[in-house]
Amino acid sequence: MEENHQLGKTMKPGRTSSRIRKIVTAFAGDQSGAVAVYVVILMAVLVGFVGLAVDVGRLYTTHSQAQAAADAAALAAATQLDGEADAIQRATIAAMSTPLVNNSQDFAEGDATVQIVQLRFLKSLPAHDDDPITNANLTTDPTKAAYVEATTETLTQLNRFMAAVGAGSSDTLATAVAGNNTLTCKVPPLMICNPWEGLINDATGLVYTPSELDARLSGATLLAKTVEGGIDSWAPGAMALLDPPPSCANEVDGVCTEWDTSTNNGTKQVALSLARVPKEYCYAEFPLSVRTGQANAMRSAVNIWFDIYENPYFGGAKYRNDPDFRPARNVTKGWITDWVETPIYDTDGVTVIGTSTSCESTPVDDPNVAFGLPPDDCFAPSTDPLNFFNPVPCGTSLGPAGSEARIGDGVWNIKHYWHVNHDPTGDPSADPPYGACATNPLDSSEQACLSAGMTRYQMYQYEIWTGAIPNNDDPVTPTVEGENGNPICYGGGSSTLTDSPDRRKLSVAVINCQAWGITGNSVPSVDAEYFAEMFVLRPIRGSSDYNIWLEFVSIKHTGDEAVHDVVQLYR
Repeated sequence: MEENHQLGKTMKPGRTSSRIRKIVTAFAGDQSGAVAVYVVILMAVLVGFVGLAVDVGRLYTTHSQAQAAADAAALAAATQLDGEADAIQRATIAAMSTPLVNNSQDFAEGDATVQIVQLRFLKSLPAHDDDPITNANLTTDPTKAAYVEATTETLTQLNRFMAAVGAGSSDTLATAVAGNNTLTCKVPPLMICNPWEGLINDATGLVYTPSELDARLSGATLLAKTVEGGIDSWAPGAMALLDPPPSCANEVDGVCTEWDTSTNNGTKQVALSLARVPKEYCYAEFPLSVRTGQANAMRSAVNIWFDIYENPYFGGAKYRNDPDFRPARNVTKGWITDWVETPIYDTDGVTVIGTSTSCESTPVDDPNVAFGLPPDDCFAPSTDPLNFFNPVPCGTSLGPAGSEARIGDGVWNIKHYWHVNHDPTGDPSADPPYGACATNPLDSSEQACLSAGMTRYQMYQYEIWTGAIPNNDDPVTPTVEGENGNPICYGGGSSTLTDSPDRRKLSVAVINCQAWGITGNSVPSVDAEYFAEMFVLRPIRGSSDYNIWLEFVSIKHTGDEAVHDVVQLYR
């Protein structure tokens, strides 16, 4: 048998190395596994980015939820900032104790509801959004708090992927600043220095809040005076004009045509803005720009509300026939108004060549002939005409202690007013028919009833609503000569005389002039404390007497016509 020695053959050295080289070369040239290496490396990078994106995304969501909670809390708190003594207390409850809105979070540790841990109340904001809030901006006075800053708790998130690189957790919190700003629209450009600024309420030791003023001062006389600049500080009760807001209803190429002071007729434009029916522009409580040195312009404008069209500015027929410059429906004022014919003479000064007709109003200082709604008796007996020129301080006042020189006690001579204007042939000492009431034909919720304690504004309304506006200038009975309280000079038609708005009820900005340092003609941009409704009792006499006699009606509140609270985020 032949043996097979193949397996037992000894490989020669040359052949062995040659075959090894072929195997190594073949293996080295094989590229089919290279993609797997790159995939492994890329997968590691992608997994890292995905992990980072997941953790960062969760943190971003958590911060957004915290910011939503801070925004909601700040807005809820700001709705309560109305200047009342308990404003901060109510704001705190709204934002923290029983929040109006509960904001949840999904990824942080702890409670699912984001908690508000701090509220700071501010009386002002820094000039720029990037400026930090400082102690100068903060307040603990609820009557001054206009803004609130809400801060959330710190939310801690446990990271799932970034923990591998040492970032086991991430923290975030949020803050928001909101404010409550009041817009008062369709009001004349008037301001008054706070008549009770710096005075102390004897009962509470605090300056009166708006609700306290409403409850206490309704019906009280306020003695105000126009200012002409000078160098002295503006006293409480001083009145002046405001620049209207930057925009208005009537614009031509972006310029407010109601207040164009680019020519030498700037003073007239001031008077026009005040005299006309208020337009659609709105005032915020801040900032306001005060206009000085316009007492004569103010007199001419205010007197239009009483059917008095006089120079300067308003002596011609143009404004007398314009419904935008209409008077109030009831202009009873203690003046006699009539159309007067004046002869026109030739150049010789003797020959009459014609006549001119004008409507003239003349103040009457005999209180038994014409008697408008008077100031409070305590300024001087209301039947004494000297109290219009030289008012004496009231012995008692409905205002805080120290306000007797400019705030009255609400007591006025209703008997004499009724006798002269409604019962001139009757008993002067008799009471008006107390108990009779009148209802507003346009709003049945408004009513005025004759009573010993009624305000002058209520009497004014009663006369309008009953159609009993004084008219004692009766040509049929010459012995009964007195005032006609219906507009006589106005030529724009009786159908245009309305109470919307009431020309004798004003919304004026109340400003703390002493705190703002208003002196002479140096007037900074200022904030209003609030807007108050005042009823104008009489025209401004002029000459040396620029007193404005007002009756306090109320602080304007949200819900009143043309008053709107604007609650918004500022930061």
